[in-house]
Amino acid sequence: MKRNILLLFILVLTFKSGIAQFGMLESADIKKIKEIPLVVVLETPDDKLIKKLEKKGNKSEVAEYKKAIEDYNRSIKSAFENNWTFSKELIFVSDEEIDSYSSKKNEYAFFQRTTQKGVKNSSAYLLGSLTCHYYTLNLAGKKKPVFFIMDREFPSEADFKFLIQVTEMTLEGRENSSKDARASQAMISKYKDNARQLLEKKILLVDKNDVSDKTLKNMDKIYPFEYRITDKVEIDKAIIEEDQQFAYYRIQPVGQVTSNSGSFSAMPYKSSKIYRTQYIIDAENGDILGFIMPNTNYEISVKDLKSMVKTLR
Repeated sequence: MKRNILLLFILVLTFKSGIAQFGMLESADIKKIKEIPLVVVLETPDDKLIKKLEKKGNKSEVAEYKKAIEDYNRSIKSAFENNWTFSKELIFVSDEEIDSYSSKKNEYAFFQRTTQKGVKNSSAYLLGSLTCHYYTLNLAGKKKPVFFIMDREFPSEADFKFLIQVTEMTLEGRENSSKDARASQAMISKYKDNARQLLEKKILLVDKNDVSDKTLKNMDKIYPFEYRITDKVEIDKAIIEEDQQFAYYRIQPVGQVTSNSGSFSAMPYKSSKIYRTQYIIDAENGDILGFIMPNTNYEISVKDLKSMVKTLR
């Protein structure tokens, strides 16, 4: 309950900043999602892309692409089977089969990837790509998503677990948002205090690719608890195993949307214009222990880390 209110508080602040939207979050839609099956859309290889790569003689890239699709489907399927609790039933279909479900208004909800291609067709959204990938929760017959979140092109199982946790916490938080505002603020304050106590007993895992050299040199001076500079493999393992000894630092991109005749349109734009929220997450249960508001940093700066530590007080 506390983590749901905290996440909703974060989303409200982000809405007010004008930086991003996270979907319509209509109460009636959220209630409906609980009552109907969730269709999780799997990917199929793009034959046109494969032929294009084969024509150029890029056989190794074809194999890598096919494996990425296989890993994507395995990861999203395992993550939803093991973590999604908001719906009564899960159905997995390929993107080629979706039409038979999407035409049935309000009978199915959908979780799927929406890709907006820019000038470059690349998954490296942190490295200058104009292509953006959004993961949307929709209701059949609705043009606008109930909820969406931005991430990489091929998330790992641990990434999907994070996306699921954020999605469920947001939906549950929206359901509980009618409670007394002063009580909510008190719970947020108490939760932050509790977060600090939790981090005193945990090791914070920080991806070496997410932290600047200057921050690395000053970590001991800024962060008051135990931490470990590591790689995504170890962080993913801690998330999947729900290891209680760890928390982890995550930089999460947030995107923008426009409405075109009432339909959902996620914007592709330059990496320098992509805002990112930084979180500290409990690996054991996905609880948000700290966050700082979105900025355009793709690495954890000294200022970011100092701001994060202040949220733990």
